[in-house]
Amino acid sequence: MKMGKMDVRKIAALALCVVMLFAFCACGSKGDKISKDAFKAKAEEMGLTSAIVFTPVGVEDTAIIGKAEGSNLVWQVEYYRFSSNEKARAAFDQNKEAFEAVSGASMSTTLEKRANYEKTGSGHYMYLSQIEDTLVFVNAKEQYKSDIKAFIDAIGY
Repeated sequence: MKMGKMDVRKIAALALCVVMLFAFCACGSKGDKISKDAFKAKAEEMGLTSAIVFTPVGVEDTAIIGKAEGSNLVWQVEYYRFSSNEKARAAFDQNKEAFEAVSGASMSTTLEKRANYEKTGSGHYMYLSQIEDTLVFVNAKEQYKSDIKAFIDAIGY
């Protein structure tokens, strides 16, 4: 049986649709929000260090972890739990606006209970992820991007 040009195009289009469907499903498959203790436990499991942090006014819970070299963190990931989803989204939007002022390539997704924003530019890697009443914040040197992404993937944010 011979395939014409039209049949090959249909098959290619169908294959592309299937690939896109899997990609879209993967974007939404990240986990649920986690607790501060789970955040810190995953960091410890991955050999990362917890920093001493004071919880800011208006925030229910806070944790900061990162990669230590000597007595300094060379990169860090910040975790915040707010009193409501709305307060977490407002913090997400405020930080996203600040990140957008930096030149570079960005990617953003927003759903009802979840929002993600990622940007690489001016030698920095910036990442925000809000799930319900929690927010994960990163602003680090670009050279640490792969290590940071590995931790973010491990916690499902």
